[in-house]
Formats: sequence, structure tokens, C-alpha cells
Amino acid sequence: PSASFDIAIRSCLAGERPAGELGYTCERCPENSYSDGLGEADCTSCPPLIGDCASGVLRLREGFFLVEDEQSWLSENGTRLQRRFLDASAEVHPCWNPEACVLDLEARTTRCAEGYAGPLCGVCDQAANFAKQGVNTCVACPSFAVNLTVVLVIALVLLGALVWVTVFRKVDPKERTPTVMRIGLSFVQSLGALGIYKARGTETFRAVFGFAEAAGASLFAASPVACFFELDYFERFATMMLLPLIAAGFAVLIKAASVALTSRQWAPLREYFRERKFMSVFVLILYIAYPMLTAQAFSMLDCLPESVDGVYYLKADLAVACYSSAHWAGVGAAGVALALFGVGIPAAVVRLLFRNRARLTEPGFIAQYGFLFQGYDVERGMFWWEGTMLARKAMIVMLGSTIRDPYYAIVLATLVSVAGLVAHVHYRPYREAVFNYLETLTLSAITATQVLSILFLRSEQVESSETQRLVADAAVTGALLLVNLVTLLRV
Repeated sequence: PSASFDIAIRSCLAGERPAGELGYTCERCPENSYSDGLGEADCTSCPPLIGDCASGVLRLREGFFLVEDEQSWLSENGTRLQRRFLDASAEVHPCWNPEACVLDLEARTTRCAEGYAGPLCGVCDQAANFAKQGVNTCVACPSFAVNLTVVLVIALVLLGALVWVTVFRKVDPKERTPTVMRIGLSFVQSLGALGIYKARGTETFRAVFGFAEAAGASLFAASPVACFFELDYFERFATMMLLPLIAAGFAVLIKAASVALTSRQWAPLREYFRERKFMSVFVLILYIAYPMLTAQAFSMLDCLPESVDGVYYLKADLAVACYSSAHWAGVGAAGVALALFGVGIPAAVVRLLFRNRARLTEPGFIAQYGFLFQGYDVERGMFWWEGTMLARKAMIVMLGSTIRDPYYAIVLATLVSVAGLVAHVHYRPYREAVFNYLETLTLSAITATQVLSILFLRSEQVESSETQRLVADAAVTGALLLVNLVTLLRV
């Protein structure tokens, strides 16, 4: 008798590959590889970062940017695939803003969300009327009327500040408030400087203390201002470098006009220029602008540590290709700015005070330059200490901008903060114990913030469960908020 059988042979399913001598059986793909079940002869290595190949099936994660590669769309016989081929050689980067990258699961590609463009979807689409708001967010430009209103309000506020600083500001050597405000401002500026590091705390902490980064930010970080002027990065850089000098010039003219209108005679005005009394206003404006000037200058040197499709881009603006002719010209300008402002301002402050150390108790000199040494123990010769504070903040910005390895950068910055704390505790430069206590508190808070940020960065690099990550995030966020909020409230 004869027997008949129906035999159905299926191809290997997703997550499997052919096995056996003749390939008639299937086996699970090895760890960290996958197959789509489309008749592949073998499993494919899992793409980095974006790929999760558990059970041999490729699942793509959100928040990553896939560099386009035409070769990945071609099959072995040269025909174009409907789904992009991804393996371990795929070039993948974290998106500059996770919300900016849109993942196409079917085609296995990423595209930029509305308003975003360029490498890592990190460029705001100016052609679509979008502009940067803050560090890495693109927003639709408001109407022209809104932009103009914001620009005029900022201009009036700056003008009012110049009038107050040059005409109405009074210095009382016995007043404590200016010294406390300077300590508090220094603390906020130091917190803001940490924003350029990869180890800068949790997202929640950065959201709460995002105002601190504004201390060194460009005016163009406000989207209405960026939308109104529509300048490229190099034009914005030049504007921010020249703005303090322009403001200082306006301040000198405002003071001259005040002297002329008050006296209604030429003699006091001639004395104002002959004795160079305008220099105190000039120094004050540059002193206030110092964190912004150094942050902007170092931003020209701060390129992404990894290339994107063979090109390195500037962190401050991903539309700028590093090491291009335009960028090298910008680096030269930044070098000049750092020599004039980054090194020049602290050196000029120390030199000015040393040359006039015999006049530090004169009411006239205090009225002009008291903002540089008020609160410090002049009798012990600690009037120059503010120069070291400026240099410390500039060094922290420099380390974050020029050292590519995130661990080396933040560890060295932490050592700078520890050195500043030790030096402060040793010299106790203020004349009153309360000022020394507040400065010790702020420096300790900055150091603790850096250490906690290092620990959190490390926890992100270690494989852990979702629950463990959430617990670590909550714990570090709580500690960071506690340390810094208590410090702010005490100051």
C-alpha cells in the first residue's frame, strides 16, 4: 500500500536563522543579533544605541538620530530595499533634543520634527520661521509685533540699568547687601557654567535651575530676539562680543550728560574726562559682562566630541561645521576675546587695586571702584580676591569647552572648585564672618553639585533596570535640589 503526506516547509521566522547541514531547520539568533524572517541566510548584528535585539527581534528606540547611508538601502544584488538594512556598522547618535527626532519604524529611518533640521536634528529651521529657545529647543517665531515688543522691552531694561549704574548707584562701605548680592550672583553664575558639561545633574534639576544658565547666555537665546534679527551664529557671536563695549560707551555718555546737566558748567565735564572718571563705569560694565563674554568666547572652541557623517559640529550651533575656514576665523576672534576679556579683565582688576591700594579707604575711590572689593578685608590686604573668583569661573567654563572626555572635564572642574573652597577656608578673605560663611556655603554647594552630577552620569552608563534608573534619578534630583535650594535661601 502507498501513503501520501502533505509537507509544508516554512521559512525561518523573525528572530531565527537557518540551521542544520542543509539549512532545513531554524534556530534562535545569537545574543545581540536579529533577523526579520524574510529569508535571510544569517542573523544580523544589532545596530548600536538605537537597537534592542532581545529574542532576536529588532526593536528601535526613540530619541536617536540615524545617519543616512545610501548603501544601507541596497540589497546584495543592487535592488533598492523597502526597509533600511541596519547592522552594527550603522552610524547612530543621540538626538540633540529627543523630541526633535521622529522614528519611522517601518522604513527604519529618522526624520526631523517640524521646526528642526540638520545634523542630529539640532538646527532650528529658519526657513520655516522657527528659532532656538534656550539650549536645544526650537519654537515657532511669534508675530513681528511680539518680537519687536520684546526687543524694545529688553533695550529699555538695559538702558534703565545703565542709567541706574552710572547716575544713581551709590556705594556705602558699611552696607552688607551689595556683598551678599555679589556672593549670590557668583553662585548662580557658577551653577550656570556647569550647564556646558555632560555631567550636569538630572533633567528635573536642570529644569528648576535653568535660570542659572542665563547668566552666561546670549541675548539671542530668547526666541523673539533671534526671530527679530535673524542672524547666523558668527553674527550673533560678534554682536555679543561687542555689546558690552557698546554698552560701556553708552554708559560713559550717559554719565557725561548727567554731569553736564547737573552742573550746567563745562569745568566738571572736562574734569570728568581729564581725570578719567569714566573708567569706573567702563570697568563695571565689563565686570558684569565677564561671565557672558568668557562663555561666548569658549563656545567657539566647543565642538561635538564625535563626528556626524564625518563632520564635527559646533555645540552652540550645529549649523556650523568645525574646522572649516569660517570656524577657524571664529576661533581666532575667540582667542583675541579670551586674551582681552578672559585673562585681561581679572588681571586688570588686580592691577588696578594693587596700584591704588593706598586709596582703598578713600570715599572717592570707594564710590568709583568699591564694587570690586567691597566686603573684603582690606586691612589684611585681601582686596584682590575678586580677581581669583573671576579666574576660577573662567577656568570652569574653559575645562567644559575644551576637554572632550566628559569625565575628565567634570573631574578637573570639580578639582578647581575644591581648590577654590580650600583656598577660601584658608584665607577667609571677607572682613565679616557672615560673608565668609556664605561663600563657604556656596562653594560647598557647587562642589557637591559636581560630585552628584558625576555619580548620576556614571549611573546612566551602567546597565540597570527601569526601576533602578528611576530610583537613581529621584535620589540625585532630591539631593541636588536640597543642596542648591537651601544655599539660595541662605544667601
